[in-house]
Amino acid sequence: MEEQIEIPAEMSLEQIKKYHSRVPDPDEKERLCVRIEKGPFAGIDVAYGRFQLSDKDNDDGTSKVRFEYDMIKIPPDLKDKEFSDEMGDAFESLLGQIYIHILNKELEKQKEESEDGKTRKYHFAKPVI
Repeated sequence: MEEQIEIPAEMSLEQIKKYHSRVPDPDEKERLCVRIEKGPFAGIDVAYGRFQLSDKDNDDGTSKVRFEYDMIKIPPDLKDKEFSDEMGDAFESLLGQIYIHILNKELEKQKEESEDGKTRKYHFAKPVI
């Protein structure tokens, strides 16, 4: 019997960190590439492409996103494995959560850099006068 591992629909930042690691782009195209480290898709390397936010939010206030990705490495034991549509949706949800986590991390880094190139920490609760 095959073990089923659930991928949470929504994860905390700490959980997301455990599901992936960054890997170099094998084609040296300067794309963002990650390896899935945990779960039924462990060992798959993915290169992310374009990312786009929807113009309109969902009724519950969440945002829709679209992104492109290429599977650049698939472990031999997963190459011919069939996954249900539900598992495919879980895979794409996981990739989306990872992508958003990495983008948020990069945006936080950029917030710390000012226009003159010096790194500063901003206190967002204080108004700038």
